[in-house]
Amino acid sequence: MTLPRVVFWTFLLATLGTAPALSAQGLAEDIDSLPAAGLGRLTQDQISITLQQGDLQIRFLPLNRGLLRLLAPDGYASMRSILQSRQAAIDSAAQRAGITRPGVVLVTFFAQRDNVPFQPQDLFLDQRNQIFRPVAIIPYSPGFTAHQLQARGQATAIYVFELPVPVFEGFQVGYGATVSNAWSDAMPTIARERDRVVSRWRQQRTDSGPTSR
Repeated sequence: MTLPRVVFWTFLLATLGTAPALSAQGLAEDIDSLPAAGLGRLTQDQISITLQQGDLQIRFLPLNRGLLRLLAPDGYASMRSILQSRQAAIDSAAQRAGITRPGVVLVTFFAQRDNVPFQPQDLFLDQRNQIFRPVAIIPYSPGFTAHQLQARGQATAIYVFELPVPVFEGFQVGYGATVSNAWSDAMPTIARERDRVVSRWRQQRTDSGPTSR
């Protein structure tokens, strides 16, 4: 069955807001109060999910501003560097698609044997039984456009979507006939780290505030 063409997810400028609920509305309201980078402790593996289809493995890592602030400093610096290196291409893709806040995801394909093919457009998001595909795919690693990998090889690209990847909500990621809901397993860890980072950030702001007389 052909998947319907629908509007895609824009880049959610998610924030680490004041309310404990992880609602999109609450996150959007606190966009100007993002904690500084460097307070997080999570690894890239803790904010990504992996799909397996035969000899092909796929890692899906949302480059969401609020989510990246939960990374440990080295991980945050690495993801920020990747994002900045392709920012002009992301902006151009968004402009062509007529969107102002593109959703951005780092996707990496890994092979476990020689001559493993992969189809970049076969990756999709599934939220509430709606299928969303990227409006643009921006190669990051050399050889991505060959669409074939050797054993232990990898190919990475930045995927651009029209509407927000709901990183603080539930969604599924699919490739071909394989669909994973592993993000729901990652959410409790992300929520706990979000609360810890916000608490520490507020304490730092209080400690650095004006001294009472």
